[in-house]
Amino acid sequence: MSDSAAPFLVLALGAAALLYVTNANANTQASSADPFAGLLDNLNSATGSLFGMGNSNGNNPANVQAFLDMISMSEGTYGQGDNGYNVVVGGSLFDNGYVDHPRIVVQTQYGRSDAAGRYQIMAAAPGIQTNTWDWISAKLGLTDFSPASQDAVAIYILQWKGAYTDVLNGNIQSAIAKVAGQWASLPGSPYGQNTNNLDAVLGWYQGAGGAIA
Repeated sequence: MSDSAAPFLVLALGAAALLYVTNANANTQASSADPFAGLLDNLNSATGSLFGMGNSNGNNPANVQAFLDMISMSEGTYGQGDNGYNVVVGGSLFDNGYVDHPRIVVQTQYGRSDAAGRYQIMAAAPGIQTNTWDWISAKLGLTDFSPASQDAVAIYILQWKGAYTDVLNGNIQSAIAKVAGQWASLPGSPYGQNTNNLDAVLGWYQGAGGAIA
C-alpha cells in the first residue's frame, strides 16, 4: 500500500470501528451520522487526496454514513446479527471471528453466490469468479473481514464507481445509478433480480440522516 493510501485507510477504519462499537452498545438499528461528522470530514479530505479529487463546495460528509446504511437496508442486512457485518447471502450468519471473508457459497434463485457482510460483497471461491473483496482489500492492505474493513471497502467502491462526490453533495439518485451495477438490490440494477423502489431507498437514506440536494 502506498503512503498516500495510508491516511484514507486509517480514517476509514477508525470511523468504521467507532460506528460498530456505538451500534453494538446501543443495540439498536437506528444509526446517527452526527458522532462521526468530524471523522467523515477528515475521511473526505483523505480520499480526495488519494483519488486526485478536491473537496466540493457544500458537501456533507455525514451523507457517506447514511449512504452506507441505505445500502445495508437495501441488501437486507441492516440490524441483522452484528448489524449486518456477519450476514451471509440468504440471511444466515457466519462466525469466523472476522478473520477473513467467509466464502460460504449459497445456491440462490439467481445462481451461486458467496456475498457476505453488511454490504454483501463477493470474494473468489470454488464456482465463484467475482473477486471484488479480494482485489479491493489487497489494494487497501486489509488483512481481515472486520466491520471496519467492510466499511473501508464499501467506501472504496463509491470512489471506484465515481459516486463518492455525488454522495457528499447529496446527488443521491446519481450516486445510486453509478453503484447499481455493484449492488443488485438497488433500483436500476442490470441483473434482473428484485430491486427496491427508488422512493423507498431514498427514504431509507434520509431516515439515516442523509441530505438530498
